[in-house]
Amino acid sequence: MDEWTSPSWVRELDGLARGLDPSTAATLRGLVLELARVHQEQADQAAARSPYWEPHPASVVEGRAAARALRASARALAANSTAMNGQLR
Repeated sequence: MDEWTSPSWVRELDGLARGLDPSTAATLRGLVLELARVHQEQADQAAARSPYWEPHPASVVEGRAAARALRASARALAANSTAMNGQLR
């Protein structure tokens, strides 16, 4: 696997999120989703500049992979935050 399909920073972020209070986890999740949106938008803009019959540049493929990984991290943050809420009750 390459850096974007299984990046170590995703696993590290998921591990760090386990100790966060729900409010901080929600803020971090929002920031991660915003970063994913930016990567996706940049990839879409780069794809729009290439003719449809040509393969997408590597920056498009990598940008979309980064956005997917970031969205997966955001989902993990939400799941960890939900799990933490259940433990606090």
